[in-house]
Amino acid sequence: PPRSTLFPYTTLFRSQDQFGLTPEVYSELALDVDAVIHSAALCHHGLAYGEYGPDDIRSTNVLGLVNVLRFAVAHGKTKWIQHQSSIGAALCEGDENPLESFPGDECWGEPLYQNGYVLSKFVGEKLCKSALDHDAKFPLVVVRHHYLSADTQSGILTIRNNNYALATLASRRVGLYPDFGMGLTMVPVNISASVSISLFLNAGIQPGLYTINNPNVAYMADLMEYFETTCPVGQQGQQQRDRKSTRLNSSHITI
Repeated sequence: PPRSTLFPYTTLFRSQDQFGLTPEVYSELALDVDAVIHSAALCHHGLAYGEYGPDDIRSTNVLGLVNVLRFAVAHGKTKWIQHQSSIGAALCEGDENPLESFPGDECWGEPLYQNGYVLSKFVGEKLCKSALDHDAKFPLVVVRHHYLSADTQSGILTIRNNNYALATLASRRVGLYPDFGMGLTMVPVNISASVSISLFLNAGIQPGLYTINNPNVAYMADLMEYFETTCPVGQQGQQQRDRKSTRLNSSHITI
């Protein structure tokens, strides 16, 4: 992508045709913009995938992406597009090498995709793959982010819709934790963002799929033991330490 001036642009009408802009403003942007880093998403894991209104998961994450892809070729000017995806889109047991390939059709109906957010990212990657299948040179870069942890500089972590952070905090409080079958591959949010932007601005970047991964996998049991060792909880610390090895099947506890 060209190394030109970067500026943020936010629209609350991502799911509307031409982002809800007037034809004049849309045309001006389509002719002036050289590249789009598409980071907008509704990341609430408690919402179902469906068509409930202009701000639902499907409208925001899927129709919003459709409009970005249309914008990429609007008015005859092709723009570089970077779409931020999620490792959740790769959680299909049918893929032999999910981190380096788009999800296949065999993934439809996977239990993991019953989560509205994960399903929206899966559909988004299918749309991106269709665009690249149509034109292998279409300047589209898809970046999969792993589970995001706190900023390494500030320690700040936004947890409102961060399922794993909330689960960790809840488990920490009650002294019990679910027996998750998969590891938690965490990447600090600032590292993930920095790598994503640096990758996109690399002069030699090729269209396709890229995954930001952390080979150091943590498990919920490890996290709980670490917390108990480094920062016990006041007067309840001993009681929770006594229960730290208790494991509950995830189907028996709701956090």
